[in-house]
Amino acid sequence: MTTGKGLKTVIIIPARMESKRLPGKPLANVNGKPLLQWTYNAAKKTEADFVIVTTPDKVIVDYCFANDILVALTDENIENGTVRCAQAMKQSFSDKDMFQSISLHPLGLLSRVVNWQVDEPLVDPTYVNRMLKSQSSNIQTLVSPYSPNVFSNGTVRAVINDKGTICHWFTRHSIPGTLFHCGIYAFAWTILEEIADLQPTKKAKLESLEQLTWLENEYPISPI
Repeated sequence: MTTGKGLKTVIIIPARMESKRLPGKPLANVNGKPLLQWTYNAAKKTEADFVIVTTPDKVIVDYCFANDILVALTDENIENGTVRCAQAMKQSFSDKDMFQSISLHPLGLLSRVVNWQVDEPLVDPTYVNRMLKSQSSNIQTLVSPYSPNVFSNGTVRAVINDKGTICHWFTRHSIPGTLFHCGIYAFAWTILEEIADLQPTKKAKLESLEQLTWLENEYPISPI
């Protein structure tokens, strides 16, 4: 889906083997396929012009090459997935024979960038298309209704919502009136560049939630 003036839309899937909660998660077998493959397949059902995996791990790069997946090798010591996405967009990508040195950022072709977490393969592509088509200058993120059964495992970030238009806060704690955060963000490219350079705040470190840094630096986040 190319937006106005020929600008491109991109989905980036950060993936690394050293997951704290589940080491080797991207290549973990889920119903006969690696988790990464399921998430990539879902992303390919959207209207994005490109779907790219970014990783510091050679084993993931090798998997992507073997399965015709566009991949960007990024540094090992990167704080979070958003910074990894920004780094990936600043370098060239190679996908064996299909793509040779595709470099989107220097060509000024980028419009909307979506950060799709590797452990979210069940997200409906229709909602992501809404994010890709948006002209909002705000950061956008997907949310879903609260479910105590899901929230009890402590791995889902909740977003506190103000009249369905602005996210006030994110937390790992159970708070009445919250919505579940689904781990997918959409940015204008210029905003992604800016927030990737922010230093994590104390509260972001305490909760281990990068989006708190954005809020504390007055970057509004809108739920979808």
